[in-house]
Amino acid sequence: MHPLAVLVITDAYARRSEGATRSIGTLLGYENGNVVEITDAFAVNHKDEEEGGVMMDQEYHRKMLRLKRKVCSREHVVGWFSTGSEVRPSSVVIHTFYQSQKDSTFAPTPHLPSPIHVIVDTDCKDHKLAVKAFVQLPLPALESLVHFHEIPLEVGSAETESGMALLQSVFKSSRQGAKGVAGGADLSDELGGFEEGLKLLLDKFRKVHSYTDGLMQKGEPVPPKFQAAVREFSRVLRSAEPVFAVEQFETLCSSTLQDTLMCVYLAQLARTQSVLAEKINSVATAFALEDF
Repeated sequence: MHPLAVLVITDAYARRSEGATRSIGTLLGYENGNVVEITDAFAVNHKDEEEGGVMMDQEYHRKMLRLKRKVCSREHVVGWFSTGSEVRPSSVVIHTFYQSQKDSTFAPTPHLPSPIHVIVDTDCKDHKLAVKAFVQLPLPALESLVHFHEIPLEVGSAETESGMALLQSVFKSSRQGAKGVAGGADLSDELGGFEEGLKLLLDKFRKVHSYTDGLMQKGEPVPPKFQAAVREFSRVLRSAEPVFAVEQFETLCSSTLQDTLMCVYLAQLARTQSVLAEKINSVATAFALEDF
């Protein structure tokens, strides 16, 4: 299970509607051999009833699924999630919905014959976020009963999803290619070399700036042997993003923030004026009716 799916589930629980005790939704993913990878999730509106039943917005599930498939066609429904600490009796009703290929579009496969039910314990007992996965096992003797069996679940991401790991591999390969040394240093050494490279580049920029500034003050043209380099340097700077000084950037942010605060203040003032005008009109109308 990817960390993004866990983050979506906890965020859905934090944004649940008033009075709701849990959050439920759909799990998306794909099969990688005999391993099912849960890559994403989205919450589905629901309402728990006092009799133990549950009402789900099935149309919302289908609309969200169509939008998700447009973003990533590889992902499909692999199960559903619920926040809490244990399987509830109403989970059978929800699980039945996700078992139906017509309603939830879940397609059973040899490695995944039934949807996966993931429970995320948002109470964080012992300061830990517990995440468990269950599958339904058929009972030949009692086919009318539903039995959930816990299966192994690992929360993690692939190596390519880690930005630091990707940077580390790039630094390691570049360093090995330059020095021809097998093995690699730790990440702190690699980042140190990257920082030294940036400092060297900044020092060269300063030397170029000092040299050209001196030529401009003296009114001398650029020597012929440097003209090609100056043209290329100018072309690169013109095609790059504009560079702001720290003071200019802070001034720009401060002015933008002041404009935003002024708009918010004027909006609140207009709202207050509207409320006062409404109350004055209601009081005036009441007095007019009494006089009449």
